[in-house]
Amino acid sequence: MITSQVSENFETKIAYFYGATDETPIKKAYTQALKEFENNYSSESVISHFELAYMEILKQTGRIFDVHQAALHSFNLLQHWSFEDELNERIKLYSLIFYSDSPNIEKAAFLRTTLYQYKAKAVNDKGEYSEEDRSLMLQWAKRSEELLNSLK
Repeated sequence: MITSQVSENFETKIAYFYGATDETPIKKAYTQALKEFENNYSSESVISHFELAYMEILKQTGRIFDVHQAALHSFNLLQHWSFEDELNERIKLYSLIFYSDSPNIEKAAFLRTTLYQYKAKAVNDKGEYSEEDRSLMLQWAKRSEELLNSLK
């Protein structure tokens, strides 16, 4: 089984922070949103933590986007949807944040959706993920990051 420290490091490696330089406040707000979601807190409470994360991204990157709308998209991504529904929600989120309809949005969203669905399946099937699984997921994460960073 992967230890929590190794797992946390891996989670940080596959996460995408939209070009923000100080990931700490974003991770803190996002992690709190996930904890509250898992503990069945109100949707308003969960969304408020996502809003804090996106406000930090907005502040650090200078991008202009609707923070509340981005938080709603992130909240919707927590729902157990089909691959297609998750992909479409992720496309909406990336299009909003990057204010773009570039084909790279769809490519990155596809890679990220594949990554998170694969990760969930690996954990559900085996209770953990192997080094081979992690290597593959890191490749998807890095390529999707390159695609999104090309939109700056």
